Amino acid sequence: MNTPRIPYPTERAQSRGIDKQQWGVLIGTTFANTVNGDSILQAWDLAKMRGLDVFGGHVAIVKQSRYDRTAGGYVDYEVCWLTVKALIFLAHKTDSFAGIDEVKFGTVRSRTFEGSKRNRGGQNQAASVTLEVPDFATATVYRFVKSERCAFTDTVYFDEAVALSQGLPNSVWEKKPMLMLAKCAKVAALRLGFAECDYAAEEMDGQPETADIIPSQTQHEHSDLSAQGRPDTQAPANLNAQAIGSSSAFGVSVEDFLSLPKDALSWLDRNLETAAEIGAIDQTMVAMKESLDRSCHKLGQDLLGALSVMASDPKFPVMWDYIKGARQHGNVACNKAKGSFVRQANAGAISHDVSKAAATLLTFMQAAA
Repeated sequence: MNTPRIPYPTERAQSRGIDKQQWGVLIGTTFANTVNGDSILQAWDLAKMRGLDVFGGHVAIVKQSRYDRTAGGYVDYEVCWLTVKALIFLAHKTDSFAGIDEVKFGTVRSRTFEGSKRNRGGQNQAASVTLEVPDFATATVYRFVKSERCAFTDTVYFDEAVALSQGLPNSVWEKKPMLMLAKCAKVAALRLGFAECDYAAEEMDGQPETADIIPSQTQHEHSDLSAQGRPDTQAPANLNAQAIGSSSAFGVSVEDFLSLPKDALSWLDRNLETAAEIGAIDQTMVAMKESLDRSCHKLGQDLLGALSVMASDPKFPVMWDYIKGARQHGNVACNKAKGSFVRQANAGAISHDVSKAAATLLTFMQAAA
């Protein structure tokens, strides 16, 4: 019997209901290029959580790059994203999806990219690539809203969407630039029309992640939440008053999340998720005022107030999962998520107050990363 390319993780696979035959299909066909068994398990979890079919092409595992301070350079890592196919499937599940127009392209121009090709065995080599690419792509999706067929249109610009590695388009964008831009435009339009839709693998494949990797015990402990369960859902601890976040300017309000003392930032980060998961926002607000220096109260109130605004929306569970997912993928994904909430608000899918609250939460998560 041949040894599996990636060994069958018996306990973790069986806890998910994945048998050896299914594992063989996952590593041999569905995710044939994936090198990390953990990524496959995460893809399985993502599909299950979203009601999708991991064997039906609804989840892709793509490579992204991140600067690793320990390694002193960029490293590749694997990330799970839904595919365009999955997003269209989710749109259909609403029973209000009403089609997509043919994608329209802007002026096609000749573009030359200067950069270098990564040579892991030695010095990188200078290179250039010339492509014929459109300036932008515009897509329109339709959704029935109160029995009326409504259009949701978005435009994606090539320079903002193309995935570059060392200054050069990655292999997929180099071979099929118009197809990739069209997919990005469709996904952007789907996000406008359907809050159920997220960013897609086709957009994120090869995109860099700007946040540094800082190895920590916390990251290791929560790398597989589905196997270990949710984080501790006890109510926030009532710590000694003014014990955390004190500074030389006692009582003078800190102006932004990045300026928060590290221990205060950590306290808010630790208790924010608990407040969201068990609905303990009011209790957390009380604990925050008793636990943090007064200089941190204004930002703590802003943060928990934003969570309260979002929690009042019926779609909060989905939006909260989306925000946490963006955080896991770093600054680039967080900034894109902010833009997505703005577009949804402009399209009437959510309120502008919810959009602003989401931006506050995402800004905090970027500061706490």
